[in-house]
Amino acid sequence: MPVPAALLLAFAMLTALPQAAMWTLKNESAEGFYFRFSAAVQAAKSLDDIAAFLSSDLARDLGVVGGADKMSVLETMKRAESGITSAKIVKETPTSHGMELSLEAIGADGRVVVRTAALAKDQGDWRVVKIEQWHLNQ
Repeated sequence: MPVPAALLLAFAMLTALPQAAMWTLKNESAEGFYFRFSAAVQAAKSLDDIAAFLSSDLARDLGVVGGADKMSVLETMKRAESGITSAKIVKETPTSHGMELSLEAIGADGRVVVRTAALAKDQGDWRVVKIEQWHLNQ
């Protein structure tokens, strides 16, 4: 019995999706990664939800690995992101290990806030190595 062409096409598309997603993430820009990380922090229910975005050293320092109070670390991260709007990358600086992003946004009080984020490639994927708290632009 011949297999309908539509079924073959659907199967081909479904098996290609994971490969396409991997290619997209492997070739993702530092800016795209940062904004995906930021959205993941805001949506996270546990620190494990964002562990894949962090370098192994940062994950250890934040207590993702080990016995730290994971919920308080996550709550601190979420609180830092709350009320931040209109975030944008104002400068990308290549480093020996990856990229440093300078960001600017509007804080909860309506004032301009800034931060830097250091990113590095790990097996082809971006990881957050270091990230500052949002602070007033001075």
